[in-house]
Amino acid sequence: MIALLVLDPHTAHAQIGAHSALIIFMITTASFLAHELGHGAALRAHGQSTGNLGVGIYLVYPVFFIEIFAHEALSGVEKLWVNISGAHFQVLFGSAIATFALTVGSPLLAQTAEWVYILAFAQLIPLNKSDGYWLAHDLLASKGKEKTLGKLTLVCNLIAIPILAFVIYNVLYNMLWPLFFQLYWTHSLQGLSKLMTLSVLITALQVAVVLLLIVRSIVRAHSRKRRVTMP
Repeated sequence: MIALLVLDPHTAHAQIGAHSALIIFMITTASFLAHELGHGAALRAHGQSTGNLGVGIYLVYPVFFIEIFAHEALSGVEKLWVNISGAHFQVLFGSAIATFALTVGSPLLAQTAEWVYILAFAQLIPLNKSDGYWLAHDLLASKGKEKTLGKLTLVCNLIAIPILAFVIYNVLYNMLWPLFFQLYWTHSLQGLSKLMTLSVLITALQVAVVLLLIVRSIVRAHSRKRRVTMP
């Protein structure tokens, strides 16, 4: 990522079209497959077997998943390695793309590598059920500080709200907008205004869904805590 931004910033920040946006979306989605294979490889490296590999929807976007129930049989340090290996494999995936992008001078692959890096590191933020959440969970549990996890997750969720809003807006504005609305593009100010309005409305809807899910998880966590502490 540093090589892309410092050694060849023009390649990394060149303008791309709608078809290129679709390719970026497909490759970044494939990077999540590498992410899950990383979890599975780490689990097998520690002598445990993995379950099924599948695909589903989390919040508002497609995700891959792998069943790692044997994770509970590992020691504290081994659990940490399994938790972080997904992002590790995803970064390796992005590094391969970045190397090829710098070799051939491809703006498309350069921006794809940037997105892969961003998505990989975002997984390490301890949001609800993310890799970062389980990493913090296993790290704190090994030190007998499980109660700290709830406070940490709450703070990270609050910090993540503007970050998620920014990421969702950029995905819609830079990828989905040119991909799905380019056929309706006009050079008039009125046409531009309509497209921007539609983009903002879609973004607002996505952000609202994320905010509602975060608030719902916070309320449910507090409600469970009250039920447990009541005499």
